[in-house]
Amino acid sequence: MADRDPYAALAGLERFVAALPATPPTLAEVRAHRDALLAAAAEHGATGVWIAGSVARGDARRSSDVDFLVSLPPDYTLLD
Repeated sequence: MADRDPYAALAGLERFVAALPATPPTLAEVRAHRDALLAAAAEHGATGVWIAGSVARGDARRSSDVDFLVSLPPDYTLLD
C-alpha cells in the first residue's frame, strides 16, 4: 500500500533496542518487555512477534543482535 511508511513498523522495535545495554539481552530480558513489543507491533498491523537467532537459543555474544520475526496481514508487501 502506497500510504504506508515502510520504516514505521520498526520504530517501536528501534526504541526497544536503543534502550538495551551494550551486551545482548537474555531471552528473559526480552520477554520482560513483551507487552511493549506486542503493542508496538500491533500498531503497525503485526499479529505476532517471535524472537529468533542467538538470543532465542541462549548463546548470544557481545556482537549479537536481537532477531524478531513478525506475522503481518496478507495484503502487506515486503516494503510495508
